[in-house]
Amino acid sequence: MFGITYIKFDSMNYVIHFKNGVTKNEGRGLSFFYFAPNSSIVSIPMGSKDFQFIFNETTKDYQEVSIQGQITYKVKAPKLLAEVLDFTVDSKGYYVKDDHEKIQQRIINEAQTASAGVIQKLSLKEALRQLQQIEKSNNGKCSEFQNGKHVGA
Repeated sequence: MFGITYIKFDSMNYVIHFKNGVTKNEGRGLSFFYFAPNSSIVSIPMGSKDFQFIFNETTKDYQEVSIQGQITYKVKAPKLLAEVLDFTVDSKGYYVKDDHEKIQQRIINEAQTASAGVIQKLSLKEALRQLQQIEKSNNGKCSEFQNGKHVGA
């Protein structure tokens, strides 16, 4: 009524409440009243997420190999992520845009780029023998992603 609304988030969401473009409240699991016409609310999920991937690459000797795996990620820097992607929610807590779904694709792109850099230098036989090196290469890229180096990539 009159634009004053109540919203509540669970402890697995980092919430930032902007009023007239300035941060008014922020933290995990907030609940508060706000004036909707001049407020914007951002909710970044903090729980860990798992997803699977599969993609094809070509070895040095032009043999196609399929790479599949599972990636688990957790947001460590919600404010940094909120600057890159739009996590704005409406008065019912639903995302206004689908930017929250772009995180997985960006991580898959990083994994694919890291794998391609190794696979394309190896023959099929070498690739099969050096699976651990490929995995270590991807883990190194994921830690860079985790430290914020590739968030906006």
